[in-house]
Amino acid sequence: MLANWLSIRRRAARAGDLNEAERQLLAVLPGWEDSPRSRSDAERWNRRLEELRAFRASEGRWPQFRRPVPESERVLGVWLHAQRQTFGAGQLQTEALSQLDSTVPGWNAWRVKKLNDGSGDAAVMPVQQDAFVVGDPPTGTGPAASGPTAASRDRTTVAPARVPGQRRHPGR
Repeated sequence: MLANWLSIRRRAARAGDLNEAERQLLAVLPGWEDSPRSRSDAERWNRRLEELRAFRASEGRWPQFRRPVPESERVLGVWLHAQRQTFGAGQLQTEALSQLDSTVPGWNAWRVKKLNDGSGDAAVMPVQQDAFVVGDPPTGTGPAASGPTAASRDRTTVAPARVPGQRRHPGR
């Protein structure tokens, strides 16, 4: 019952619904606002960040998770992928973003696309999570640039970025 009561107070404090008298009374309990789970989650996140830094330093590459790799590398690859997904959804905490940027620079460089604005200088522009380009128009006049398959390659299709919370197929 006491744990439930404290959980309710933590929730109220996060929502800003805890009055000042209750806050002052609870202040005598060090760390009352942090649940044991949130502390262990933060410790695990920091441990994964350090493991990623060490992996990058020793291997010189980013951890994989799709190919057959050792379990420790797969765990790091999944964690890094989750951080990239969270960032792409705009939900990565500012502190986590700054820690990732300072500890493992380039952790999210795969999200950057170079565009040529016609002046000869390539501009760097972030790519939205669900936007992608399929197929480049063929160049030249050889057999690869003509025929029935060239028409399908000749199109450049850009998939629209999905808005968080929006259904992928609204008509279904």
